[in-house]
Amino acid sequence: MNKLIGRLKLQRIESIIFLAENNNARKSNEYTLSSNLHLHIYSAKNKSGSIKIDKKLSAGNVCYSVVSEKGIIVHQSWIFKKKLLTRQLGFKLAYTIGDCWTIPEFRGKGIYTNVLDIIKNDNLGKSIVIYCALTNTASIRGIEKAGFSKLYYFTLTRLLGLKIKFQIHEHFRKTSL
Repeated sequence: MNKLIGRLKLQRIESIIFLAENNNARKSNEYTLSSNLHLHIYSAKNKSGSIKIDKKLSAGNVCYSVVSEKGIIVHQSWIFKKKLLTRQLGFKLAYTIGDCWTIPEFRGKGIYTNVLDIIKNDNLGKSIVIYCALTNTASIRGIEKAGFSKLYYFTLTRLLGLKIKFQIHEHFRKTSL
């Protein structure tokens, strides 16, 4: 019900979009997390057992979850295979990384960057986009360290999920587009 009410309101989305396209790195099962952090990858075929995570998995999404040796989830990043915003920006087949977070005491340790790099390597040949607020400098730094290219800063206005107005702010536009 809240989702429906949210769509009735005029939405204004402002964000930087980053792209990892045609990644040609070698897929690996070796992940560069420290010995006290473990990466778990959950999908529709490999459920987590957590209702909160598994509910999102039913839509074909994938969750990359980093767990401490004490069993605490310290980081999560999600891949969405179908995201309205991504399609509205013209990336019809791209995967979207979103809903990423790291608990405060584990920030600044490179977890986010490592997980983004793993996601790129696990999805070889796929275009992957990620959005970030212009003011979130820590995330921007992690995204760029993981090898994503900044495309542009945009504003999108939509109502009932329909794109009403779209503007690319030229001073952020990548020149090769």
